[in-house]
Amino acid sequence: MKPNIFDYATSELSQDAFLAWYCRWADEEMTDDVELHESARAFLKKYIAIQQKDYHEEILTVSVKRQYEHIDVLIEINNDLYIIIEDKLNTDQHSNQLERYADTIKGRKVLLYIKTGDESRKRKKDVENKGYTVIDRVELLNDFEKCKSKNEIFYDFVKRLRKIERETHTYRNSNVWNAAQVIGFYKDMEQVLPNSNWGHVNNPNKGSFVLNWSWHQIPECKIYLEFSFPSWCAANKKPYLPHFKLLVKITADTEPEDKREKHVLRLRLMYQHANAVEKHANGLTYRPKKLRTGRYMTIAEVEFGQLITDPTSINIQQIREQLRPYEETLRTYAEMQCQ
Repeated sequence: MKPNIFDYATSELSQDAFLAWYCRWADEEMTDDVELHESARAFLKKYIAIQQKDYHEEILTVSVKRQYEHIDVLIEINNDLYIIIEDKLNTDQHSNQLERYADTIKGRKVLLYIKTGDESRKRKKDVENKGYTVIDRVELLNDFEKCKSKNEIFYDFVKRLRKIERETHTYRNSNVWNAAQVIGFYKDMEQVLPNSNWGHVNNPNKGSFVLNWSWHQIPECKIYLEFSFPSWCAANKKPYLPHFKLLVKITADTEPEDKREKHVLRLRLMYQHANAVEKHANGLTYRPKKLRTGRYMTIAEVEFGQLITDPTSINIQQIREQLRPYEETLRTYAEMQCQ
């Protein structure tokens, strides 16, 4: 047994360095480790073929730059093809950075977005719509695990990815969830909940991990369902069941700039729909002890314990079926409001 350097080198810059180092092995002269050399060449060829289908040149020279014009990793192949790698751990794209990086480099190029943390399918789709090929942790492991190199740097990186991937699946048999396990649950739920989206949101209670879906338009606002799990609970290793909730929420379509007028609008919508949903749900949901105004407002709640029988044995399909009455309640409520 030995320590893994990537258990300590956990920053995006460390991952940038690994990817730059790995891709450099594709150069025709980097043959000291034949397995690693062939792996890096196969990796680059695979993603070049996706975006540059008519590029059939053999890879001869590979030069690598880090943080060139803020691009995480910039690879130049044969002096005539660029590969832009935007590398993410647990952060998301922001400030039009993907578009800016693509515009910075002229000529033939391949755009890669490598995410070894976790990201919702919706966010991945947003990245793909900007012309990038998304390589998530599972895809990266599929590529890397074909390599039989004994190189310790490479082996430790792959081992670290495997560890992270395994942890996201352990939620199924645990009554205490950390952040990775909550995300693992959300990733499995988004497979069975159409048009769902999950992520971390900030709030006065130190933030929450949320998954929302079943959006409906009603007069002046939208109404939707949301799973919510507080960040402090994940950080302090508390049993998840008492703190995990299914919420009914609303958000106004437009709001006045004046603070007082905005507050009045939110207050009116919140009480109007909290009262109406409570009546329409007929005991299926309950009203929160305290209603709070905001951009996104909770107007009804459901204890997660109503959806499962054993917190240490999660069945995704069973939960999906248990959610249907709540989705139907929201649908009929929205129809009634729009009449």
